[in-house]
Amino acid sequence: MSSRWIHRKFYRSKNLLTSINESQRVGGGGSSSISLIDVSLLSDSENQLRKIRDASNENSALIKLLPILRALETAKEYQALILPHLRRLNEMLSESVDDEVKTLSLEFVEWNGLLILLSLVFSGHPETVLLSFKILNKLCVFVDEASAIMSESREILTFAFQSFTSDLLFDEARKLVESILLNTPPLNLCSIPHFQKILSQLEGKKLASFCKILAVTVSDLDIYKDHKNHSLFSENYRNNPSVPLPVKDINQELTLSVPGFLQKLVDQATKLPYLPRFSSLPTEIDHWVRLIDDVISDELARPNLSLEPFSALIGGDLMDRVEALYVLSLFLIGRHRKRVQKELSELKLVPKLSDLFDQFIWRYNAGRQRARLPGHTSRCECSPEVAVKMQFLRLIYGFCDHNEYKHLLLSPYEWEELKRIKPTDSSVQDWDLAKSPISPSLMCSGTSGLLTKIVEVLKKEHTNSTYRFWLCRAVESYIRGQISYADQVFLLRRGLLQHITASLINTDRRQKEIIQSSFDLLGELIKFNFDACRQMDAILSTGAKLKRAMSLINERLVDSNMFIRGMVLASDHFLHSSDPEAVNFVNNSRLLSLFRDLDKHIGYVIKLIRKIKVNNLTQENVSCLNTSLIIIMLSHRKHELPHFLEELSFRVQREALSHGSNPPFMLHFRKLLTFWQEHYFQKAKDCTQLEQSSRIPFEFWKNTVDSLISSDANSNISLLHYHNTWFVEKSANVSFTSFMEVE
Repeated sequence: MSSRWIHRKFYRSKNLLTSINESQRVGGGGSSSISLIDVSLLSDSENQLRKIRDASNENSALIKLLPILRALETAKEYQALILPHLRRLNEMLSESVDDEVKTLSLEFVEWNGLLILLSLVFSGHPETVLLSFKILNKLCVFVDEASAIMSESREILTFAFQSFTSDLLFDEARKLVESILLNTPPLNLCSIPHFQKILSQLEGKKLASFCKILAVTVSDLDIYKDHKNHSLFSENYRNNPSVPLPVKDINQELTLSVPGFLQKLVDQATKLPYLPRFSSLPTEIDHWVRLIDDVISDELARPNLSLEPFSALIGGDLMDRVEALYVLSLFLIGRHRKRVQKELSELKLVPKLSDLFDQFIWRYNAGRQRARLPGHTSRCECSPEVAVKMQFLRLIYGFCDHNEYKHLLLSPYEWEELKRIKPTDSSVQDWDLAKSPISPSLMCSGTSGLLTKIVEVLKKEHTNSTYRFWLCRAVESYIRGQISYADQVFLLRRGLLQHITASLINTDRRQKEIIQSSFDLLGELIKFNFDACRQMDAILSTGAKLKRAMSLINERLVDSNMFIRGMVLASDHFLHSSDPEAVNFVNNSRLLSLFRDLDKHIGYVIKLIRKIKVNNLTQENVSCLNTSLIIIMLSHRKHELPHFLEELSFRVQREALSHGSNPPFMLHFRKLLTFWQEHYFQKAKDCTQLEQSSRIPFEFWKNTVDSLISSDANSNISLLHYHNTWFVEKSANVSFTSFMEVE
C-alpha cells in the first residue's frame, strides 16, 4: 500500500480534518497551496451558481452561507463569487452585539464552518485569505474551542507565520498565531519553515508586534499555568540532564542566531523622540492631556483629513517599546545570558537607555494636583508610561546581574572616581577593576551615568511607590556578585544607605515587595564593608530606632534574611580582621551584637528553617536556607560545629517540650539540605554566585552539607545524631518543670 494510494483515498475525503491529518501523516499534499480544499463536494458550475444566487440576499441566515463556502473551487471566477459572502460574514460578526455574535459563532463552528474557513486560507487569493483570517480571529474571541481546533493542524500555523512578510496579512496573521499558541504546548520555532528568514525581514512596528509572540515562545510562561510548577522542586526535574532541552532555550538560540536581530530590538526599545513630550510641563498627565488637546484640535480643524486613530497614538509607540524591552529582558535571564550581555554592551545599549531615562517623568516632579477619578488617590501611579518604566528597570536588572560589563552604567568621569577608591585594611575588593573589559566609548555620556540617575530617582520616590521595588532591584543587581568595596563606597557617597534605612524605619504601611527589595539592597551594601556598617550603626543610634528596625526584621524574616546574612558575614569578617578599629567596633556596636553572638545565630537558623518546606521552595525563599547554611558554616570554619548543633538541638527540644510535642526539626532540616544538594549540584552558575557572595569556597559548602546529612548517627556533625538525642540528655538531672521555672 503506497503513500500515494493513501493520499488519494483519505486526502480527498469529505472530512476536511481527516484530509488535514492525513496530509500531515504521509507528508503529501496537492500541487498547489489550495490543495486542502475538498473538491469532491464540488458539482457543476451551474449548480454552484444557483446556490450562490439563492443565498445572495443580504439577510440570508448564516447557515445558508456554509454550502456556498463549501462550493469554493480553485478557478478564479469562484473567487469573485465567494468574496461578497465572506465580506457579509465578517460584517455580521462585527456589527452584532456580543451575545448575538457568540450565538452566531457557536452555530458557525458547530456546522463545521471553521474547517471550511481553514481551507479557504490556502486559496492563495489575498482578500480571501485576509477575510478568512479576520473571521477566524473573531471566532477565537467568542468560541473557546476555535483556537483549540486550529491548533490540531500545524499547516495553518505555518501558513500564518509565512504571512508575516505580507503587509496586508501581517496584523491578522499575528493575532491568529497568538490565539493558537494559547492552546498549544510550547511551540518549537525550528518547526516553522524559514523562520530565520521571516524574522530577518521584520522591521519597526512589525518587529515590535512580533515580540508578543516571541515573549511566549522564549519564556517560561507555560510553567505558571500550574502554580505547583513554579517551585524549585519542579525546576530540578526540568533541569535534569535526562530531560530534553526546554523548548524556550531552543527558541532563544534560534532567534539570537538571526543576524542583526538584537540591533533592531535595541533600536526599537530605545528610539527617540519619546512621545508625548512638550516643554515646560511638570507631570506625565500634563503631557498626555496636551497630546489629547492637540489631536482633537487637528480633527476639528481638518474634519475631512484621515488621521491615525488616537488609540494608536496612545498604545502604539508605548506598547511597542514595552514589548521590545520585555523580550530583551527575557534574553538576559535565559541560557545565553552571558552572550547577550556582551552583545548588548557592544551595541551601546546602556548609553541609549540612559538617554531614554532622561525622558521619563517621575511622580515626585508633580506640581499642581488635578481632580481625580473615583478610586484614584494622590499616590496613584496610573499612567500609560508605567509599563515602560517597569520593563526598563527590569531590563537594567537583567543586564547588571553578574555582568562584567555592569560598569557601563557609569560615565567616564564616575569610572575614574571609582578607580580612585582604594580598599582599607578591613575592606574586601574581589572585583579587579584594572581587568575590566569595558571601554569608555561604551559608557554613558555626561557627568552622571545611568546608575546615579536611578539612585537619585529612588531617593525621591515615595516610600510606597510601586517603582521602588524595581529601582531597588536594579541597583542591587549592579552591586551583587563579587564583592567590590569601591562600588559599595560609590553608592554610600550618594546617600543610598541612609535613605533606604530611613525609609524602612520611618514608614508604617509597607508593601512586602518593597520591604524585601530594600533589605536585599541593604544586605549588599553592608556586606564586608566597615564604612557601611559604621554608618548604619550611627543611623540606628537610639534605642527606639534600633528596636523599630529589629522588630521589622523579625516580623518579616523571609524578606529580611539577605540583610541578616550580610550582617552576620560582616560581623564575622570584622572579628577576624587585622584592623584593630574594626575589631573594636564589632565588639562594642549594639547593632552588630544582634548578629554576632551564638545565641542570636541559633535563633535565626530555627526561625528561618521553620519558614520553608521542600515543596514550597522558590527562588525567593531558598535564600532562607542559604542564610542558615552560612551561619552554620561560620561555626564549622571555627571548628565549633558540634557545639553549635548541640545548642541548636537543645533549643529546639526545649521549645518542643514547652508545647507538649516533639516536632522532627532535625529531620526537616536534613530533608531541606538533601534537596539543596540535588538542586545546586545541577546549577554551576548558582554555585558560583553562592561562592562569590559569601566568600566561602563552594567546596566548603558541599563538605558541610555532606556532613550534616550524613547517615552516620554517631557523627557529632550529623543532624541524625541530634535527632536521636532527647532533651533529657542535655538537661541532665534538671527537670522540665524546674527549667521552665528558671525561664
